[in-house]
Amino acid sequence: MLASEATFKEICEFLERYHIMVRLRFNKKHELQKKVQQTVFVSNELS
Repeated sequence: MLASEATFKEICEFLERYHIMVRLRFNKKHELQKKVQQTVFVSNELS
């Protein structure tokens, strides 16, 4: 019982960390897209 409980806890912690990693990666991608859009917007304004 204790062994499986520990494994369950470890799996939960792993999933949490994985989820955070994925979210961070997604956020970075999103930020990049926003920067690209802003750059395009600015260059359109200038031309």
